[in-house]
Amino acid sequence: MPLAYVYARFSKDTQEKGDSIRRQRELALTWIRRRPDVQLDASLGEGGFFIDHGLTGFAVSGERRLNLDNYALGDFIRLAESGRVRPGSMLVVESADRLTRESPAVGLHLVTKLLLLGVVVVTLAPEMEFRTDADIGRLISIGVSIDRAHDESRVKNVRGKNAWGAKRASAATQPLTTLVPWWCKLAGARRVANRLVGGTIKADEAKAALIRRMFDLAKAGVSARAIAKRLNAEKAPPPARAKAWNESAVFNILKSRKLLGEYRPHTGRTGSSRKGRPETRKPTGEVVHDYYPKVVSPEDFALVQEAIRQRTTFRGRRGRHVNLFAGLLYDARDGGKVIYRHGTNARSKLLPANANAGLVSFRTFQADVFDAAILSRLAELKAADVMPEADPGGEIPRLAARLAEKDEELREFREQIDEEPRLLKSLRPTLVRLETEREELAERLAAARRDAASPLGDTLGEIQDVAKLLADDSSEDLRLRCRSAIRRLIESVHVLIGGSRMARLAAVRVQFRGSEAHRDYLVMYLARNRQRMNPPPPVVRSFADAGLPGLDLRNPADAAAVEAALARVSPTSLRE
Repeated sequence: MPLAYVYARFSKDTQEKGDSIRRQRELALTWIRRRPDVQLDASLGEGGFFIDHGLTGFAVSGERRLNLDNYALGDFIRLAESGRVRPGSMLVVESADRLTRESPAVGLHLVTKLLLLGVVVVTLAPEMEFRTDADIGRLISIGVSIDRAHDESRVKNVRGKNAWGAKRASAATQPLTTLVPWWCKLAGARRVANRLVGGTIKADEAKAALIRRMFDLAKAGVSARAIAKRLNAEKAPPPARAKAWNESAVFNILKSRKLLGEYRPHTGRTGSSRKGRPETRKPTGEVVHDYYPKVVSPEDFALVQEAIRQRTTFRGRRGRHVNLFAGLLYDARDGGKVIYRHGTNARSKLLPANANAGLVSFRTFQADVFDAAILSRLAELKAADVMPEADPGGEIPRLAARLAEKDEELREFREQIDEEPRLLKSLRPTLVRLETEREELAERLAAARRDAASPLGDTLGEIQDVAKLLADDSSEDLRLRCRSAIRRLIESVHVLIGGSRMARLAAVRVQFRGSEAHRDYLVMYLARNRQRMNPPPPVVRSFADAGLPGLDLRNPADAAAVEAALARVSPTSLRE
């Protein structure tokens, strides 16, 4: 008795909620019941059924369904090739277009492959059986069915693309769909043919205020994980369908340009490992501005992107302490990192990381003395001391002009493809190259505007304000805010630790961002001992006042010369 198997498929995820699979199941089971000489083999597949969920039989974004490895139909073919599905077995499908909607050549290749494996292909609409010895008339009939299905899918595909193209063209004046971000709502939509159309996208003010608070925290240097913890502690409502806030949700919101009102059209679909569906979603067309309501200002958005970039640059394990200069400190002797070490009972210290590996000698310096000394000197600076030339060489207008030219080039190129769709395959590499170049220009322009949105003079003022508050309040929030501002202002701090056990010295070069502006300091403190329980306050001098050569501590040779000069420095003379 021949064994039967059933193959069913539907194209869209929304059809899973409908009648498609039930109908295909019932048709196949009815046919099997009418055939007492055929038995359903429930030992393979899903009880004898091989089902592809939400999988089109047509090409998707140029990627054809020739590789069946991830599909239920591919599983069936492999079973037939291995002999688990015996020759003479029957594969029952509702119609030929359930097997494939590809071109007749590809579709007939799939059918003949099944026939040559000894599988009898049975279609129920119309009811026909196709065997290895099928005559040319039967093969022509299934070829015609495949060709008709392919043509229908091609037409639907073109119409769908054209419809979405028309929607994207009108995106500046009306919403494309009823789907909006969780912090928005659709107002004034009207129901037409059981669907909502039109309307205006407006911000939910309560959720918009929550997002602005997240941005304020991020600007102050609070991490996405810490923001999520605070929101959960305050029982702030999470995004739609989420049970609680998490680091990923906060990060995605902080990075979303939708908050600036931008909508970026895409083509294709998101991938799904569960359904064996590849990622085909790609950006297309131009960004639509003012599609969504603006929730944050471009300046705040740029500042937060810079804060995120800095957190990525200064990635490290966060402990109980907020180290103000963490990630910026370098040992002038070899360029290695200088780190903070916090003991249980001892005072926190700075020490070279390479000392643990024996690469440099072990030297320490009190961290609180160092932090306070550098902050005290930053408090005395003026904006002109750290400000580089604003937009040197006019980079922003130059990049903006190049981006406009690239947008125009892309527009003309897409018009050419729209007029001659047959050229898409040959021109796709050029289109991808142009889109990549456009993305790179947009990123460079955004970076230039981000730098201009955070002038160092304003950052210096923020550090000076926070430094005054830290004298009385050393809370985590204030230290995070101070550290974030320090990272926006300072590019690096090279440290050369010296002196004796009782009188510690640190030569320091503070390099400011975006220019060659820097400051050189010598910090000295006297260690506490039994004879000196209350040592005098630390001393901070410029290199010139301390009699040190004005050399560059970033250069190891210059650092060696400064180290030799440190050996001749008298702690007593520094205090005079």
